[in-house]
Amino acid sequence: MLINIDELLNYYNAYFEWLPNYEIVNPFVVEEVKNEDDADKQIFFVGKISSKSANSPLEIDVKIPLGFPNEKISLTTTSIRNYAHLIPNKDESSWFCLNTPFCETRGEQLDLEMERLSEWIDKYLNKGEKHESPPISFRCNDFTLSYNEMPTKDGEKPRLKETCWGISNCYEVNRVLYPKYLGNNSFDILKNFSDLSERKIFWLFSDKTPVMEDGSLPSDLKKLNDVLTFPDSFADVFEKYFDIGLIGPCAIQNKDETLKEETTSEQDKYENKTIQVEQLYMQDFWNITDDVFLAIGFYFGNSIQWELLKIKCNAISVSNEKNKKEQVLSINQYGNEAYFGIEWMKTANINYENYFGRGRFCDKIVNSKIVIIGIGAIGSELAEILVRGGIKDLYILDDDIVEHGNICRSNYEFVDVGKNKIITLSQKLATTSPYINIQCFKKKIYSEINYNSKKEINDFLNKADIIFDCTASNELLHCLSMLDVKKPIISFGITNEARDMICVTNSKDNLFEQRKFFLKQLEHDTENLYYEGIGCYTPTFRANFADINSLLNLAIKHIDKSFSKNETADSFVLSHTDNGIEKDNIITFIQKELGFTISISQHCLDEIEHYSYMYYPLEFGGYLLGGYSRDMKRIYLTNILKAENIINGRTFFQPINNSAVHKKIKKIFAKTQGLINYIGEWHTHPEMGNMYSGTDFDSIMKQAKSKDIFTNNPLLCIVSVGNGFFEPKFYIYYNNNLYEFVK
Repeated sequence: MLINIDELLNYYNAYFEWLPNYEIVNPFVVEEVKNEDDADKQIFFVGKISSKSANSPLEIDVKIPLGFPNEKISLTTTSIRNYAHLIPNKDESSWFCLNTPFCETRGEQLDLEMERLSEWIDKYLNKGEKHESPPISFRCNDFTLSYNEMPTKDGEKPRLKETCWGISNCYEVNRVLYPKYLGNNSFDILKNFSDLSERKIFWLFSDKTPVMEDGSLPSDLKKLNDVLTFPDSFADVFEKYFDIGLIGPCAIQNKDETLKEETTSEQDKYENKTIQVEQLYMQDFWNITDDVFLAIGFYFGNSIQWELLKIKCNAISVSNEKNKKEQVLSINQYGNEAYFGIEWMKTANINYENYFGRGRFCDKIVNSKIVIIGIGAIGSELAEILVRGGIKDLYILDDDIVEHGNICRSNYEFVDVGKNKIITLSQKLATTSPYINIQCFKKKIYSEINYNSKKEINDFLNKADIIFDCTASNELLHCLSMLDVKKPIISFGITNEARDMICVTNSKDNLFEQRKFFLKQLEHDTENLYYEGIGCYTPTFRANFADINSLLNLAIKHIDKSFSKNETADSFVLSHTDNGIEKDNIITFIQKELGFTISISQHCLDEIEHYSYMYYPLEFGGYLLGGYSRDMKRIYLTNILKAENIINGRTFFQPINNSAVHKKIKKIFAKTQGLINYIGEWHTHPEMGNMYSGTDFDSIMKQAKSKDIFTNNPLLCIVSVGNGFFEPKFYIYYNNNLYEFVK
């Protein structure tokens, strides 16, 4: 739909004429602005309004683009400066930073913009509320100074007290300056990089703040010297370094004879006049061929802040050619003296807190020494996730090289093929975080354990705080389970096509046994393994980058959440479903007298609860499937079956024909190569407690003595269920007694 410019112009004039607490100073008109390529014109509606509610005169220039509200409105003023959220422009104006959210219609957006403006006037202009912010000045985008300064803690002595200065080597990357030190604070942040351009930068720390009375930064070196007072030693070296008088007044020769007249009054003598370059000639100017940078440091709050100024000496030139565009430097003249103008650049304090302030992991993770074993599809991505989350000390172990087949789902690139994985990844991570310390170890842990020093590896891992196993290697996990590692070990494994990720930890159970049972219960489809290269030397599951990383990112989120609560990271399973990714916690129950443990997935408990309420208020039950560890002390409960043909009532439950269930158990037994089998039974006690009865005891004892089942120590689960409560309790039959488990 075409926009009628005249109708829109009338709309804006009518809107601001109606607007309470404001009045129109200059009616809105249409302004056309050419784009840089002169191909198209932008249309704006421009007017000026004044505030009736401000306690001092306040006029506001309003500039509304034709595409408003999809394009932003501009509200600026020359009436006031140096207030919170009032950002200076390069000219004498400042714009109101109101951070107004988007509205769908023109009227709604205007209402919200003016509401925010009225709130700003009342809060900051009328009530005089302060907002702690750096000194105010227009900041050029030419360069940015990055530095590292941490706030002074309570009781800590300030790092610098007195005025001091120096010269620092400085890396320049994409017009961002990284000094190696400022104020004797070493910050060689790019030490791991090579082939970077360098320059020299002067720095001056002052015990005074370089701020004018109105809160702005000085616009030339005279004003800066007036508020700071340059030390003689600094001024002498600074000017000798560039072989030209920069700080003192410049010797100028005016080309305009009217400017040579002597000033008659003291006021005129020191009046600030701006002279364009075509009007003056400067001696020895061509000695300087590069921008001159000076970093000014001072205390702002409880931290040192650095500001970067640039003296644009190389911009001055005089040309007799007409229509030739020249860079122009404003020289501020005081009587017969002229001083270099300065431009304030952007600065960024990239200390650790700021660098990772938008999203780092909990202190337990970022302050830990972390080991990652295996940096393939899972490990290489995990390393980057952790580094971007703020970790500081990382040890990576692998002995492999990058192959073409790794690229599709690992954190490597085509040009990395043939390189050592640990070296390639460490170089990449070093470009991500300047705060990471990486150590690389080219070795296979299980080879070291089996053939070299088990104690050496054990001691090495115990020096770490968190160990991640990302190898998906049963051999390695078995070796880790044999070690005496006191620190948290977290092992990741995936099923074919990354349908599931199992995360097992050593917090409560054996690593190898956990993954053996729960992974076997999850993964049955192993026929379509992809073999890299020729032959079958390295079979690996199919799994794409997106599926692996969606599971891995969520896994790290849950681990971070546990550590943030000072809890142990427990085992769990993540699975892709039609409803998204579902988490299945692995829960541990303990029998303290006999030393038995049960590990059961939350999914199994949910199934029992589902069937319990399905048949409530009648009694109901079924069978427990799983397996035992080699020492027969750890029981892994992986599957729940319900009875098929039963008779039941409020206080009794009895299967009539178990043939259908027996077929299911045999099928699961065959699919898991004999790993998962019958290990017990469960049934409900509606509206009753979860203590076993004499009938329950006799039934489970009969099962224990049966030759048709796998174990002599079957489990019994009694479920107390009612309106609003579900309380399962596990027992184990042992030496003609039932022993209770606790969570």
